[in-house]
Amino acid sequence: MRARIAHLLVAGLALTLPALIAGCSSPAASPVPGAESIKGTDGPMTDTQGPASPTPSSPAPDEAAAAAVGTVLFQVDGKGRPVLAMNRNAGFSYLDSIISPSGKDESIFSSFDQSGNRMAQVTSDQGFTGECGLADVGSQASRIVITENLITQPAQGVSPETRSLDVTGWDPVTGSKRWNTTVQPPDERTGACLNENSLSLDHLTATSDGRYALLAAGGVLLDLKSGSILKRGSVRGVLGDYLVVGDRVPYALVDPATGRRMGTMPDISPDAWGWAGSHGVLTEEGAGSSLDGKVLFGTEASENGTFGNGPIKAWSIPSLKPLFVVKSKNDYTESLSGVANGILLITRRSAQTGEETTAALDQETGALRWALPVVVGICGASSSQLSVSVNSQRATLDPHTGKQLSYSANDVNCVGPISMSGLESDGNRITQRLAP
Repeated sequence: MRARIAHLLVAGLALTLPALIAGCSSPAASPVPGAESIKGTDGPMTDTQGPASPTPSSPAPDEAAAAAVGTVLFQVDGKGRPVLAMNRNAGFSYLDSIISPSGKDESIFSSFDQSGNRMAQVTSDQGFTGECGLADVGSQASRIVITENLITQPAQGVSPETRSLDVTGWDPVTGSKRWNTTVQPPDERTGACLNENSLSLDHLTATSDGRYALLAAGGVLLDLKSGSILKRGSVRGVLGDYLVVGDRVPYALVDPATGRRMGTMPDISPDAWGWAGSHGVLTEEGAGSSLDGKVLFGTEASENGTFGNGPIKAWSIPSLKPLFVVKSKNDYTESLSGVANGILLITRRSAQTGEETTAALDQETGALRWALPVVVGICGASSSQLSVSVNSQRATLDPHTGKQLSYSANDVNCVGPISMSGLESDGNRITQRLAP
């Protein structure tokens, strides 16, 4: 993954940077309330010892009402290394990775609903390794928490020590295991979690519908309902609800359920695959998918193999048939900056005057929806609102009209990813940044 500009997702997901919105008539928003530890009540703790075969998932909980914008839903208060994993659609999970002085793993993870109420709590002795991190993926109905478990078998005489690695899917409501799958069988060379350098499972990319996930380190494709490992050829990445597959360019876009080829990938930056459009921000080289995973944006590779210099193009997912090309006017050049609900955001720059503007285009047709006489940095988007960084302040816009809904002089820059439900994570706390 390339460097990520606004906070480095994650998630996930790519980013961009700052300037101002004319006509700020709204009063400055009040500062974010003081953080309390955990809002809401503890959910059930369930003993998950027992068979590792798939178990029926619990019914989806009633969708919790969103908190007021600006409410701090959770503040890290654990003893170990913290991981906050936001679900793209609703709620979040928190892992407190704790290693005792004796070296014992005493980690705990908890799952929370959209309002910040704790639903379930699971301890590492129930079958996960805290230092391997966790992910929270899926829709409201199919939501699942994913962990890894590094299992060590001590040496037995002439038999050397071996390690194996399991991936487990947990029900976020009850804390019970839905499935457990061995992705690396016992071997003396298996030495660590799939992501050795981070507590987050940012190597795991789930399809937009939350049905499948790719463990990039090893190319393992999982069915998230059953935990089964699927064979779909050489899987390179995830795009919307589909897989990018192949050994060389041009790659194919494949239906993970059937293995059917749906279209042929254009030659754009591979950073576009999987995470780019999932929080409203795009890659450094300007590529990614729409917020709903239905449209691919990017610039095709130039003759020397670089990206980001040609005209912006859009393709329909999954057919990958061209939708439109953004044509430069006069001495202007365009670059991708982000996405919102139904919107592609671009920056226009004049080589002659240096003038810079932000334009919002319809993601299906490329038609101009609105424009601002400034450049804004895209912090993220919910289903109904857009958060931007501008003039060292944060502002909230209506993505369909460009109208400013509010601003805050107390916030300077983008701080982290924003989910479709409007939650924002800065790594230490979860805040209701936008309306869902």
